Amino acid sequence: MAIIDTGSIGAVNLKPNTISSPSQSIDGATGKNFMNYLKEALNDVNDYQQEASQSALNLAMGNNEYLHNTTIAYEKAILALQLTVEIRNKLVSAYEEIMRMQV
Repeated sequence: MAIIDTGSIGAVNLKPNTISSPSQSIDGATGKNFMNYLKEALNDVNDYQQEASQSALNLAMGNNEYLHNTTIAYEKAILALQLTVEIRNKLVSAYEEIMRMQV
C-alpha cells in the first residue's frame, strides 16, 4: 500500500515594511532585499515545475500509483506560474506609470 502525498502549499507572509532608500534591506533581521525575495520566488516556481515533471515521469514509469498526485503537482505548478506572470504584469504596469509621470 502506498502513502498518498497530498502535498502542501506554503503560506504567504506579507509584512508591511517602510523602506527609506532602495538599498536598504526589506527584512533587517535576515538581510533579504527585494531581489532576493524575487529570486527565491522564481526558484520556488521552478521547483514546482520540476516536481510536476518528475511526478508525470513517475506516473508514466508506473512508480506512482495515484494519478491525483500528478494532477495536484501540475495544478500547483500552473497556479505558481500564473501568479508569477500576473506579478510581472503588475510590475511592468507600475514601471510604465512611473515613466509617464516623469515626462
